[in-house]
Amino acid sequence: MDNIKVDSLTIGALNTGNIQSVDASITNLKQSGNEQLANAIVTITDSVIASSDLQDKIKDELIEILSFISSEATAPPGQQRKGIAKSVIKKFEDTISVSATLTQLWATWRLVIVDPFS
Repeated sequence: MDNIKVDSLTIGALNTGNIQSVDASITNLKQSGNEQLANAIVTITDSVIASSDLQDKIKDELIEILSFISSEATAPPGQQRKGIAKSVIKKFEDTISVSATLTQLWATWRLVIVDPFS
């Protein structure tokens, strides 16, 4: 993986397919010139993986959501599933509410991440 930081202990407990999917989408976002959104997704994903506030099951769910969001963000504007993306983003926000660190980080990057679906 080129963008997401995962150590060998963490990777065994999490779904590597979803992490790889997020990583590939980040690369696509960077290549298309959307560096700010790519950085937002990297920062949020790294923080979810590193979080000590969340169980691995919840981390997997959040990474799956980030995989969907980042994939949809790379789709051409007319092909994005904006309604679904908004619902998935809401689920993400609800799920991270148990972590003050992630909630604070989300407040910093939220507008950048939701912008493609507005």
